[in-house]
Amino acid sequence: MENQTLNLEEAAKFLGFVNKDGKPSTNRLREKAYKGIIPAYKPGRNWVFYLPDLVQWMRDQYNARREAAQVGIGGKQWQSLKRKVDVTCTQNSRSLESKLIELRKQIRNEKLRNSKTS
Repeated sequence: MENQTLNLEEAAKFLGFVNKDGKPSTNRLREKAYKGIIPAYKPGRNWVFYLPDLVQWMRDQYNARREAAQVGIGGKQWQSLKRKVDVTCTQNSRSLESKLIELRKQIRNEKLRNSKTS
């Protein structure tokens, strides 16, 4: 059976967290793992990343970005919204995708209300 866990450096390489010199940016990944933005486990002194969880996290990022694009959110709006959702998700232990779907529904309802009043 293949090992499905990665250490901090391997996970940084897998996720593309690299410095300008091409070395893995373990500090950025460690910070995101500590905040709960990226799924990770710390059974002792070292961080452990479960590969299927990282793959699912990457898919969730793609799906959330696609959902935002469908309602016309992009660029600076997307970055601002994502930061708000990251904080909310970390605090409430909710997934980024489910929170963005909820926000998308709110935006869609607001657009519908605005179009009816125009």
